[in-house]
Amino acid sequence: MYKSLVLSVVDYALPMINISQNLMGKVKRLQNACLGIITGCPRSTPVHVLQYLVGVPSIDTRQKLAQANTTCKALQESRHGLRGVISNELTALQSAQQNTASLPHLRSQNRKAELLRRLRRKPWTSHALSATFELIGIHYLSHSPAWIPPGLHDEEPTAIINFNRDCRLWPSAATNTAFSQLLYDIINGTDSILVATDGSFDPATSRVRWGFAIFSNGELIQEGAGAHQVFTSSTRMELEAVKNDLKAVKDMKVPPTIIVAADSMVILCKIQSRYLPGAWFDLRDAHPTIKVIWVFVPGHSGVTCNEIGDMQLHST
Repeated sequence: MYKSLVLSVVDYALPMINISQNLMGKVKRLQNACLGIITGCPRSTPVHVLQYLVGVPSIDTRQKLAQANTTCKALQESRHGLRGVISNELTALQSAQQNTASLPHLRSQNRKAELLRRLRRKPWTSHALSATFELIGIHYLSHSPAWIPPGLHDEEPTAIINFNRDCRLWPSAATNTAFSQLLYDIINGTDSILVATDGSFDPATSRVRWGFAIFSNGELIQEGAGAHQVFTSSTRMELEAVKNDLKAVKDMKVPPTIIVAADSMVILCKIQSRYLPGAWFDLRDAHPTIKVIWVFVPGHSGVTCNEIGDMQLHST
């Protein structure tokens, strides 16, 4: 009865409405009260438990799904009435990104502030496209294979773990010097690049982030980062950072040796057990003679490359 009488009203024009935080909070409280009545659970029951028992998502998740469904349907059907509107909004979003990139060069600070205010006034189509991109990222994160087990390949990866978490008690300069010496010993005069990765998960907000930074001769040459709203783990996002940096390296003109510095002991131990991320095989197919060396870097201990990778992660 709740789904047929209440949610049918909530769903009306849901993809095309920009709901304020105040109104969204009222609708959420209404649904939570209804779920409590349906299940008969005490008021202390967590909301996500009530949603699981009844089989309904939160209202904001419901809106994102409706927006993504409307957007995909409009772009897929050539005669859909909203196809032109959403296509124009997609073009406008790309133009807005180019405009924001040139903001520091504007002479007038008032003009800069006015342009930012205009960009923040997003129509429902902009929110719908953002929801679609977010759900695509979550789908990829949830369905892409995490590890390739040893039985499916004959590779012998090189993983080096010379540090432990006691390095966090060292002076930052001492840890950075020791790690730099380790890299010098590994490289031994050969041409190489260094890739630093990092990932995180905040269980309070269900927000996950990943980031990486690529260095050549001590200079930052490429960086990347991403974020999603999904419940997973920090280790999964550490792996996501590794996968994305390997994809970035695959499209580069790379030297014969790549050093991947990860601050997750779990990731390095898995690689020592001959489990490999799927993106590694795409890199090997593109560069058959490449050599990848995996190195554990103590996180939050003052190692320069790791700190820059962490900055990329928190930029999302």
